[in-house]
Amino acid sequence: MNILLAIIVFGVIIFVHELGHFLAARACGIVVEEFALGLGPKIIKFKRGYTLYSLRLFPIGGFCRMMDSEPEEGEDNQTTDNTDKIRIVGGSFNSKPVWKRMLVLAAGSVMNALLALILMFVLFSADYFVDTAIAGFRPGFNYAQAGLEAGDRVTHVDGSRILVPSDIFDRTSAALRQNPGEPLDLRVIREGRRVDVVMFHGNGVAILGIADGSPAEYAGLLGGDRITAVNGHAVNNTTETQAALAAALTVNPQLAISLEIQRNGEVIILSVTPEFNQEIERYMIGISYDERDFVLGVKRGMFVRNVRHEGVPRAGFGDALRMGTNYSVFLVRTTFQSLGMLIRREANVGDLMGPIGMVALIGDAYEAGMDTAGVSAAIINIVWLCALLSVNLAVLNLLPLPMLDGGKLVFLTIEGIRRKPLPPEKEGIVHLIGFGALMLLTIFIAYNDILRIFQR
Repeated sequence: MNILLAIIVFGVIIFVHELGHFLAARACGIVVEEFALGLGPKIIKFKRGYTLYSLRLFPIGGFCRMMDSEPEEGEDNQTTDNTDKIRIVGGSFNSKPVWKRMLVLAAGSVMNALLALILMFVLFSADYFVDTAIAGFRPGFNYAQAGLEAGDRVTHVDGSRILVPSDIFDRTSAALRQNPGEPLDLRVIREGRRVDVVMFHGNGVAILGIADGSPAEYAGLLGGDRITAVNGHAVNNTTETQAALAAALTVNPQLAISLEIQRNGEVIILSVTPEFNQEIERYMIGISYDERDFVLGVKRGMFVRNVRHEGVPRAGFGDALRMGTNYSVFLVRTTFQSLGMLIRREANVGDLMGPIGMVALIGDAYEAGMDTAGVSAAIINIVWLCALLSVNLAVLNLLPLPMLDGGKLVFLTIEGIRRKPLPPEKEGIVHLIGFGALMLLTIFIAYNDILRIFQR
């Protein structure tokens, strides 16, 4: 099943990529000699016009081979019945202006990005999703003073563009860690209008829930209380609170922990003695907490028929398109960030995954969906993964590396500046070196993929 699913996912992504080259070539008047899905011997083939369409034995790639040489001298003015040679004069790739050739090379990645956008739109139309609009506020948070209202859709936090819900909390947490006690600048959309808000974040973290019969309940803690200090050490966010509580439980888990609490404008000091939890086998005080002062809303995709939650508003076409576009841009941004981490050596090259590892990843996504909610969840997971891989291909293929479309775009850029192409032998040497490096990287990644499979 894993291999079959991988063939389908890779087949769709590669077909769309090569289709982009094909459509752009046809639009630019370039003759496509063969459009193939797969590699190796031909299984199915047929010809339409000047193009041979083929399905090949090994489903691990594809190509769009364009005519790359001009007809022989003297064929331009033929008037014989050999109309093919007459009509394709000027139809080679190299005969076209630089900008047309660049358009053809970039079209594959553009189509992959478009595929990701379409898949994301489908996902946000067919399932529940968390929106970037505020649905409510934590107990004790003076949202009226902050200038926020339920229904506000957050678009910026401290000048950073918000694409997906996790951006809101990542940007908020980062700002609170870097500048504790400082106000946050938010930009929201309210009833179609852009509104700028300066939000003064409450000190500490808000207690969201207290377990029944827990030490926290016996100590008198209440939902909505804000923890501002642990054993005398001030805390401003979730990270600091987790670290302070973990330190207290590590030093001596049976000692009482002093918590400074803000409740209704008053400061209260409470003492909580941890208890050992048999289920998770560690000491706990029985609270859940968060530094976030508001919660985001959930919407139901416009094609969802099975209403699992009453009162959840239905998303419209615009909502699905907006979220689909934002998540597509988010995936592009994440891909570039991952590349940046590799360049800065913040990530290991061994973490890269090739086709072998992706087969296992696709299988894991399918099985996780089947285990949670059945076939529908499995399909959603596969579609998510297909969108992610499509974006990765779009970005990576445009990197300025030999053998990739991005490398070819660099050569065309140089040709445009020089007004003549580079000598073929020099370009060939660069591509040969790039091909060798790419093969070595492929072997290294495949080796790591196999190791990961055996270590599972």
